[in-house]
Amino acid sequence: MSDLPSDALDFFAKTGLPGRPRGFDGFGDSPQMQDELLDLVLIGRKQATCTLARWFENDPAGLPKPGDFWVIHDGSKTPRAVVRTTSVEVKPIREADAQFAWDEGEGDRSFEYWLREHRAFWQREADREGFTYSDDLEAVFERFELVWPQRREPGSMTRETTDANGYAVRVARQIPGLRDLHRMVTVLLAEQLPTNGHVLVLGAGGGLELNAMAELQPDWQFDGVDPSADMLAQARELTAPFADRITLHEGYIENAPVGPYDGAVCLLTLHFLPQAERLRTLREIAQRLRPAAPLVTAHHSFPLADGAQDRWLGRYAAYSGTQSPLTAMKDRLPVLPPETDEALLRQAGFTDIELFWAALTFKGWVSWRR
Repeated sequence: MSDLPSDALDFFAKTGLPGRPRGFDGFGDSPQMQDELLDLVLIGRKQATCTLARWFENDPAGLPKPGDFWVIHDGSKTPRAVVRTTSVEVKPIREADAQFAWDEGEGDRSFEYWLREHRAFWQREADREGFTYSDDLEAVFERFELVWPQRREPGSMTRETTDANGYAVRVARQIPGLRDLHRMVTVLLAEQLPTNGHVLVLGAGGGLELNAMAELQPDWQFDGVDPSADMLAQARELTAPFADRITLHEGYIENAPVGPYDGAVCLLTLHFLPQAERLRTLREIAQRLRPAAPLVTAHHSFPLADGAQDRWLGRYAAYSGTQSPLTAMKDRLPVLPPETDEALLRQAGFTDIELFWAALTFKGWVSWRR
């Protein structure tokens, strides 16, 4: 327990849970897998894990036991959640069953998927550590519950709330490099912001960018604005460890505090707005910023002429697995080409516009208020 990193202990302390965590761990053997499986934990789908018993042979605490708390990290080793062990069973891998596979919540939740993926995972471990894998090896079948941040009970969810709880998983799969984007945004703001900077986040529902920035910059303060009460509820749950530094506001840009702010962020939002409304929104953001304060924006933006729109939408469909994006995106999203997006930033009062991120149909810019 003494070898737990300080950030894990600090994260656990902020939850107000009793005692101390048993461990600090992530699910999976790669950053991408750890991110994906953490998302399943956060929406309540993943409630079990299976570990080879040999991994606990040299652990002074022995095998996990009901009541143990574990701090779970993402692919960047950042603490993101706390789970509590509810049951533990030690038995050979070959005695695994379909119910446990379902409770692990991965893939299509079938036993066939579970066995195939776990065999591959443990074989990689065997190759690294020099032991022989077989289905006769004993494993620890552990079930757990998410205790921080708290998730909603399924019976109390409306359709819109269910969509909000699935937001983290959905956007992570549909937007290339989303987690890296959040880190880039923080880096760009940190070039200019003071240590105790105050940031306006427009389109803060879901809380993903708020959570990432609050973790990386422990002294920043945030105001998040979003029109969806359910998405704000999701943001409130996800960012609960940082609640003393984050204030959420239901509404649009005109409902945001007047500032002045040291920086602003608007991710995956402006592509919902027609051109005139987009310009008005950018001007409202500019009015709330200090002179020379940075604005970071990112959203769909790609060429539209001479068949380019269908070509780029087709590429995005192939990546994201969206069933019918061509008609849906054309009807729902007033996407603008990159040169128009940059022109709107200039018209709204921003200068020194720099493209810092491009991922299929998405573009990201950093600019500064004149």
